Amino acid sequence: MRKSSLALLALAGLSLGACGYSTGDRAASGGLLGAGAGAAVGSLSGNAGTGAL
Repeated sequence: MRKSSLALLALAGLSLGACGYSTGDRAASGGLLGAGAGAAVGSLSGNAGTGAL
């Protein structure tokens, strides 16, 4: 359990570290990450579309 959570944390850090070089790239990737996180939380509460918005 501890090794898998450490691997997941490392993967998330590497993924979020490569968000883009220009301001537009960073804005787009930040918006997509936010929508994805909202959809994930929304799916737990029953409505992923509302969470993504």
